Amino acid sequence: MKRDDFLNKLSNYVESGILKNEVFEEIKNNEMEKKELGGVITQPLDWVSDDKVLSFYNIENAKRFSLGVVAGLGAFLVIVGFGLLTSLIEDFTSDYDNDVRGLNLYWLVYSLLAISAFLTSRIKLHGRAQVFLGEAITIIFGISGVLAITSFLGEFSEELDFIIGFGPMNLFYWFPILIFVVFAVHFARMNDAWVSYSLGWILWFVPLTFAYDNDNLVGLFFSLMIIMIVLISEILREWFDNNRKYGSWIQFLGHGFLLGIFAWNVLFAFGEAFYIKRDLINPELYRVVDNPLLGVIFIIIWMVGVEYFPKMFGDMKYKNSSRNKAWSLIPGCLIFYTYIQAYTGFVLADWFGLTEIELGEFDLNFGGIIALLIYVIMGLQMFKWNPKDVVVKPSLTNPGTFMGSVFLIMSFFTFVAVIIDLLEELAGYLFLPVGLLVLILGTKKLIERGEDLPKPKSIIVGNSNEE
Repeated sequence: MKRDDFLNKLSNYVESGILKNEVFEEIKNNEMEKKELGGVITQPLDWVSDDKVLSFYNIENAKRFSLGVVAGLGAFLVIVGFGLLTSLIEDFTSDYDNDVRGLNLYWLVYSLLAISAFLTSRIKLHGRAQVFLGEAITIIFGISGVLAITSFLGEFSEELDFIIGFGPMNLFYWFPILIFVVFAVHFARMNDAWVSYSLGWILWFVPLTFAYDNDNLVGLFFSLMIIMIVLISEILREWFDNNRKYGSWIQFLGHGFLLGIFAWNVLFAFGEAFYIKRDLINPELYRVVDNPLLGVIFIIIWMVGVEYFPKMFGDMKYKNSSRNKAWSLIPGCLIFYTYIQAYTGFVLADWFGLTEIELGEFDLNFGGIIALLIYVIMGLQMFKWNPKDVVVKPSLTNPGTFMGSVFLIMSFFTFVAVIIDLLEELAGYLFLPVGLLVLILGTKKLIERGEDLPKPKSIIVGNSNEE
């Protein structure tokens, strides 16, 4: 039976209620993966067409990426070369003895270089030439444009601030950079520049850095929030666009990674901007406590999102591929949602004014208990609130159960930390026998079963001669 007929038959079973939809989706994903891993790409380097993508990891894509690296190195040398020549002009026109500055033309030179790169994109080439030129002009455009704006602000910031000001939250100071970074991201997508996909996320740190040049903590928080919202909009555009080229998952991966970093920046900025005062014995004295509200909101957003988002929109995949787009967001989740539970737990305990609970001669860390409960609840949610699936269903092929496993592993380490904090050295009398018992019983049970180690499947696509 052909694969399409097989899947159509299973789909009829789902509609009639004989087969669960979750089982059908898993079978469908496995069938798609078999199609990808079974293919051998023999297409020449005019690049694999969008409707015949078999796997990203193959020799043709490796060659394309190599061309991009060479183009990127050449573009980098061009940018450095123009910068050094501009520095030479500044030296020639300066008089250091009389404290006279030379001509600072960095903003002009890099502006012209960025405009030239943009106009060059109108040249239509094919094959390797298109890839090579596209990578070069994308890198030149992105870096030169950012350098032009930042050098312009550095040269004329005092004059601009005096004449027009930078507006609320210094908006006109960092927002133009943010707009350009977003445009540079789209420019990379126009040229399908894979190396630029891999490095473009670095540009987002420039508006983030300029936003921190703000003495108003509340203004800083809202500035960082705006930047994160713009980043989230880019992520959502990628998520819902089913016509994106397969290579754009590299850019999506960088954006997911960035989201985790930016979320921490927003969280800490919120804690400093909207801190809580706790009175001590003397009413005139107080201590500052971080505000736990945003941490709680982030956790609620996660739990509501994973509960309803898949039901409303389903699993998003790239065109003609079984790659789940959610995998590209996993690095950001590991950066932020692996530790937000611990942070929120300790801040909540501090907010309640109950950091420790006395148990006889021992002190139980209340913040650790809150963090442990949050980890367990979020972990069980990823397994559909079924504790049995925690053992039998952990998977490296499903992003949901993967994150559920991460949450439960973090709950284990949190539990260990709480017990050590409670019992101190006495915890060794608990952990040592329990650990030895687990190892001994596990080894004994596996020996009795006598099962062989399953042969690992290769992820390499193509002939052995291509490796």
